[in-house]
Amino acid sequence: LIIMIATPLSARAGLTFNFSPVVTAGLPSDATFTYQGVALSAKGKLSFGFGALMGPRFSSFWGIETGVIYQQRNYTETGEFAGFPISLDVSAPALHLPLGLRIYLGSFLSLQAGAFYESSSESESSSNYGVQGGVRFSLPLTQRLALFAEARHNRGMKDQGGFKVSDVGFALAGITLSK
Repeated sequence: LIIMIATPLSARAGLTFNFSPVVTAGLPSDATFTYQGVALSAKGKLSFGFGALMGPRFSSFWGIETGVIYQQRNYTETGEFAGFPISLDVSAPALHLPLGLRIYLGSFLSLQAGAFYESSSESESSSNYGVQGGVRFSLPLTQRLALFAEARHNRGMKDQGGFKVSDVGFALAGITLSK
């Protein structure tokens, strides 16, 4: 879940600016990879974070959205080394930087598509980039305020030493404000 304060989905034309403080919960994702000759599986766990999204809305139909999201990623790595089972709980902070185009399909629905860059302190080379997409449902309360829920999917594209962190999902919910 990512709980945010962002733009309302009113059908107003003209330039408006949106700012969105964010609280996040990432959905678990799984991966298999080889690290220093050892086959490992990573089982994702629910993770939390916070941040801010912002951007201009150029018309009633489209706008741009960017921001910064800090997230504490949690997962368990399991495998076998020299005949002995391995199990390790890992918690790695990550900084997520999205940039996307938002298309508004009326007051209640919008689509988001774009790219992201992510850096993690898990290791010196733990960064990722890729594409993302999302669907937001909004309930306008006033001309400048709305409640919303959004589902986002990130598709990582960087090879990280023999494996890709390729699929990460976010669920978002919050309040949208615009100026």
